[in-house]
Amino acid sequence: MKSLDILKITSLFLFLLFFSYFFQFLSPTLYGIDGYYHIKIAQLYKSKGLFKEFPWTQFSIFKHVFADKSLLFHLLLIPFTYLPLISGGKYGAIFFNFLYLIIFILIFKKKLSPSLLILSLLLPFFSLSFLNYWLYLRPQVLANILMLLVFYFLLEKKWIKVAVVSSIFVLSHLSFPLALIFAILIESLRYLKNKEFFFKNILGVILGISIAILVHPQGIGNFLLIFYLNGIVVPLFSFLKLGGVLKLGVELFPVLTNNLFVENLLVFLSLTAVIFHYLLFPKKLSLDTLCFFAGASFFSFLGMFFYRFWYPAVIFITLFITFYLKDNYRKIKLKKILLCFLVFVIGLSFFESITHYYYNFLKSFIKSTIERNLHYQRVAYWMRRNIPKGELIYHAYWSDSPFFICMNPKNKYFVVLDPIFMWAEDPKKYYIYLDLGYGKIINSEEVLKKVFKVKYGYTRKSAGIYKKVKEDKKHFEILYEDKEGIVFRLK
Repeated sequence: MKSLDILKITSLFLFLLFFSYFFQFLSPTLYGIDGYYHIKIAQLYKSKGLFKEFPWTQFSIFKHVFADKSLLFHLLLIPFTYLPLISGGKYGAIFFNFLYLIIFILIFKKKLSPSLLILSLLLPFFSLSFLNYWLYLRPQVLANILMLLVFYFLLEKKWIKVAVVSSIFVLSHLSFPLALIFAILIESLRYLKNKEFFFKNILGVILGISIAILVHPQGIGNFLLIFYLNGIVVPLFSFLKLGGVLKLGVELFPVLTNNLFVENLLVFLSLTAVIFHYLLFPKKLSLDTLCFFAGASFFSFLGMFFYRFWYPAVIFITLFITFYLKDNYRKIKLKKILLCFLVFVIGLSFFESITHYYYNFLKSFIKSTIERNLHYQRVAYWMRRNIPKGELIYHAYWSDSPFFICMNPKNKYFVVLDPIFMWAEDPKKYYIYLDLGYGKIINSEEVLKKVFKVKYGYTRKSAGIYKKVKEDKKHFEILYEDKEGIVFRLK
């Protein structure tokens, strides 16, 4: 690689890293919700070591059976917990962005020309589906890194490295079965194209996954239970449109097609151009290109049912596009490819600047994040100062507790992360909890006292129970209030 090409790639790498830093510190809070839980878990590991019980959630199976589905992610976050937690979380997110960029460059620098490498790095940043997860402190970034590594080593037939990465995958994210799916997919395409089936790749994945499960430091039984509930039952409930039963997160459902298209306009237009070109000028494609097309198709199919899969889908669509260009434009000067791409980007960016869609989306996203998360931080700090240690605190939504566990760990809560963990512990109590939050239960104070045995609670204004608590001064005393929600005590 020429020194000028190295300079270009290095400059882009530094720019994207600065882009990550800029957006992280554009907000005084972390982005999203789960990041508060993740940075707190890392801090708890630092102070308590690996634990198998999670007493901060009293009505979740975590209380007695805890296995970390993102163990490696949290262990890598531990150095950042020496900073104030919010700052530590921001630097943690930047670190994983750095890890993604550097590994992406290292594994594709030999397969792609400098111009195509720049294209494959840059194109996803014109996708709002990608940008959302890029800003979050969540293990999906680490999962994407491991998916790319597994995919690369499978293509290169490095089965021992496949085994190692598959093993690490198990300790990092519940999407680790994708490694086996990728292995079968790639070897099937290899056989169809080259009449070769490298069975050691399949063996490597199975071996790596099996060893990691068997030696999981928080127990094989604990881990398999968490995987079953969160990795199998939750997607099944979502796929069967039973999300109302569990009140699942928005990312586990599809998004409107027109919204999806606008959020990923440049990526989809680029993909359309490539497919249109192939239909006009069909040509044999390399195994790499076929495999990335299969990966992109697989994630796009899943994205039709679960919005969260558009994050990896954008990456694999981009890689398919760049490898297709590599197959078809080897004789064209690299500068022309880059020039055409830049003209395309500038033209589309001009269109986007007219519509203001991206700008308005990011502005609204950052503003709503700051308002919501600052509210939760204020509430958590108030509870830490004013509610006695060890008290169980009611919260109307399962998504409230990551903030509270992070900034007020001296108290206990109901459930954290997916509601499946409360449903699995006691379905009857979970449905009572849902009805309570919806405001469907008339004698809310009696249920809170006798069923859940709480004295204190929190609710956002959007919860059905808010109005009941606000108006029933006979049974409830409001201790703290702002425009977003209230903290109350039962009289």
